[in-house]
Amino acid sequence: MYVHRQISRHFLPPLSKHRHKYIIVIYICVIFLLFTAVKKDKLRSIDTKKDILEDKNEKVISESSPDYVTDEERDILTKSFRTADFDGDKQLSQSEISMAISRETKQHILKAMRNNFRVFFSLDKIHKNGQVDWEEYFGHYLRDLLGLDEATITEIGKKPERASRDIKESLSRLKASWSEAARTNPDAVNIDEFLGLEHPESSHSFLTQRVDELMGKFDADDDGKLSRSEYLLDPFKDLSPDEMQIRNKEFSDVLDKNKDGVADKKEIVQFLDPKNPHWANDEAISLIHQADQDNNQMVSLEEMIAKPDLFLVSKLVSADLSFHGEF
Repeated sequence: MYVHRQISRHFLPPLSKHRHKYIIVIYICVIFLLFTAVKKDKLRSIDTKKDILEDKNEKVISESSPDYVTDEERDILTKSFRTADFDGDKQLSQSEISMAISRETKQHILKAMRNNFRVFFSLDKIHKNGQVDWEEYFGHYLRDLLGLDEATITEIGKKPERASRDIKESLSRLKASWSEAARTNPDAVNIDEFLGLEHPESSHSFLTQRVDELMGKFDADDDGKLSRSEYLLDPFKDLSPDEMQIRNKEFSDVLDKNKDGVADKKEIVQFLDPKNPHWANDEAISLIHQADQDNNQMVSLEEMIAKPDLFLVSKLVSADLSFHGEF
């Protein structure tokens, strides 16, 4: 207003009273418009910042949310969760997870043993000699386990070097498993060896083999028993204090069942048996440690779905995948 007065005084003729009022109104309107424009700019800036924050929040939620879980996987996880939730409180405790894993493990092993005879004799059809030869099992592996069509199987037989990398890796694992199982004849397996080939976790002979390996590793004085000091001394690596503590507790609570200070072969067989509850308890502790986000020592369905890769291959959800992996 001061500037307007100076300009009017020196350069403009005197204004009438009505014209002067008119100019004042114009100035007021201009000031109001400027104020409104500034306010809109501030609001626009706030909205822009808000949009940026919302975008960031959406990005964080998108990165942390389990959007990559398929409907089928979600259904599998939900079904397993509800089956394990014995008390219906919508939380899985360590004991609930452990009991569910033990149940799934026992059912898997029982099913494997029941099916062993049926599958074995269905494959013994080329020579019908009471054994499954490599040729017989190789076709079964490609067709029934890898799910390959006949054209692909024929191509692999003629030109194995052209097989995909995944198939080559699967065949390498198969050959290693076959060599491990076929102990009496490198070209064929008997019915017990067949069980060790298909389901080593169910085979008593395979379990006995693991006992011998454990004794060979730890039984320093070759007396056929393991003392506490022998079990705590790993010849192939230095154990940390925490690992020593875990082993010491494991020896007291699991290995030495009769509390005589040593573990004999019978106790070691029971210890290594996958049906032993301590394996289920160990896996339950591990699952809770990795999935428990709110630190309540339990796992909710949301926490389970947030870690699908962890649970889908666990014995809580699939003992078959846990024991055998994907072919």
